[in-house]
Amino acid sequence: MLEKHAILLDANAGAPLHPRVKKALSAFLLSSSPGQAGYLGNPSSGHSLGRAAEFLLNAARSSILKTFQASPEDWQVTFTSGGTEANQLAVRGTLDRALKQQSSGEGPDPHWIVSPVEHSCVRGLIEPMQAAGVRVTLAGIDGDGEVTHPASECQSATLISVIGVNNETGRIQPFISTPTLTSHILSAGNSTEHHPLLHVDLVAGWGKVDLDLSVPGCPDLVAIAAHKLGGLPGVGALIHRKSCGLEPQVIGSQEAGLRGGTENILGILSLKVIADEWISTRAEIEALRAHRDRFEIELKKRLSLAKITAADRSRAPHLSHFSLIGLSRSISIIEQLDLKGFAVAAGSACASQVPEPSHVLLAMGLGATDALNSVRVSLHSESTWEELALFLDALESILKRHDTR
Repeated sequence: MLEKHAILLDANAGAPLHPRVKKALSAFLLSSSPGQAGYLGNPSSGHSLGRAAEFLLNAARSSILKTFQASPEDWQVTFTSGGTEANQLAVRGTLDRALKQQSSGEGPDPHWIVSPVEHSCVRGLIEPMQAAGVRVTLAGIDGDGEVTHPASECQSATLISVIGVNNETGRIQPFISTPTLTSHILSAGNSTEHHPLLHVDLVAGWGKVDLDLSVPGCPDLVAIAAHKLGGLPGVGALIHRKSCGLEPQVIGSQEAGLRGGTENILGILSLKVIADEWISTRAEIEALRAHRDRFEIELKKRLSLAKITAADRSRAPHLSHFSLIGLSRSISIIEQLDLKGFAVAAGSACASQVPEPSHVLLAMGLGATDALNSVRVSLHSESTWEELALFLDALESILKRHDTR
């Protein structure tokens, strides 16, 4: 168990509740409606309280679309229980529809191209989709985490999935700022009208990068969540073109029939607050770049064995991932830092209980021992340089105490 004084440097697993979110949630729960204080309402109800809840949901959809410059005429926001469900709705919803079309003779064999550095919630779908009859192709990856897609494979693809900002390394794929991937696909000599759909996991990137969904060649399905930006855990959304025609995965009438179950009003409100204050949200995250850059300069000065992952490539401004290269064994660095009062991670929180090297780092060419001796430091809006300086002291003292030959 973490001590009360633990310094949180693991915002990618979940940032502290943002003060703006706290204020909005408190005001909502303590609303002055006579006899109705704290009543959340059911958006599916036909009475005035239900309509008020539905209004909040639709206002949240509008706010989220604005963060992507996406038109409500062409784009839809489907609320989910988090990033995992949003990603799986994108993948399963697309491929299940393709399988139905194939079985009725109305479509080609489904083909899914997926990168080897995806979050486990996407990678975990590979075997089930193959068992269902989907052909799966793994994309290429270079040593800095950039995903490559062979044009010949893309022409037959139903769906291409790629993580826009890697949750472990912070690596930003180039098409986020310029849609080079989809532009390449669409101009690669395709003589048919078939174009693959592009699904982007932006759970670790929303608020850290700008993704414009109004430009040609942009992604078709984008997954986001609230908890990495100081919103409530347990809520996310899939932003998708209305033309995608997804198959629902949770049956019910809610969310235009795409996701059954009463919506998480408080969680969605936290998403709305983040989106409504988008300029402030982006500025706060971008301001962390100075802390991150100073941290990496000091890290390299003090620890020659520290290698920063994708140091010369575009990365999320709040995150530094590094490996302690050349140690003969794993030194359980995360556990030792925890004992000193620092909450950091080696990689994804969803795999933190598994004592295995990160699949992301292995795919990028790192050895197993070096991958095990890796650390992810991810900052939030209230992180300070003083906390990072204390962390460097702790890390250095741990390595000095160990026989790492």
